[in-house]
Amino acid sequence: MKTDTNELKDTLSSVRDLMSPIVEEIEGEEEMRRLKEENDYLDELQDDTRRSDEIEEKHEKEIAKAKSEADVYEAKYKKKIEARCEEQLSHGAERCR
Repeated sequence: MKTDTNELKDTLSSVRDLMSPIVEEIEGEEEMRRLKEENDYLDELQDDTRRSDEIEEKHEKEIAKAKSEADVYEAKYKKKIEARCEEQLSHGAERCR
């Protein structure tokens, strides 16, 4: 019985270790704060509108329309992906100037 408990604990620990990067990718807010700050800074340098506000507004509407928790996570993840894309575009535009 003791062996089964230890094996179960080891298995749960392994699952947690495997899941933590996935959870961070989907739910992590630290990267979103960094992306927003960087995108806003680059927009300001380029005298452009703050695209982060547009992204936020667009995806908040999707979150409000969500019919399930899965839809909420999907909308939040799409928001993160869009912010990443905007960061890449901003960096590319800055290098071309």
